[in-house]
Amino acid sequence: VELTNVLLSNLLGKKIYKEAKEKKEGNNPPVELLIGDRAIKERSNFVSILDLGEVWTQITKLPFVYAIWQSNKPINYETREKLTKITLFTQEKMHNNPEFYQEKISNLKLPKDFSLPEYWRCLFYEIDEKSMKGLRLFLELSKRLKEESFSKEDLPTLAQR
Repeated sequence: VELTNVLLSNLLGKKIYKEAKEKKEGNNPPVELLIGDRAIKERSNFVSILDLGEVWTQITKLPFVYAIWQSNKPINYETREKLTKITLFTQEKMHNNPEFYQEKISNLKLPKDFSLPEYWRCLFYEIDEKSMKGLRLFLELSKRLKEESFSKEDLPTLAQR
């Protein structure tokens, strides 16, 4: 949701984004933010689809980090190692042997034009230096947006730092 605010509010302008979001045609809004499984399942209900992660990468030349593990308490080494092994195992199976999971989720009703293996190959569970740079940039822009201290012209410049 915050990525929508950072990108669309500033690239389109807050006024245009707000107007488009509020305008309704019948029961359906012309612009709707869908996330995760719902976005995949309902994609055939829309004429145009804008992948915000792709937009972010096109503008900033950096990957977008959708989630991170966090804890308010220290995580012991053994637990951290187990989490790392599980996530790397999952990533390896999703990239190289997607059938491993497809069989387990065969009850999902996915659109015919959607390739789950292709989607999975775009997911990575390790945060490298470039991903961290993208995450820091996003957090900075999000903070600036709340303070209303950056404009759409600032985004490419800030991404190059």
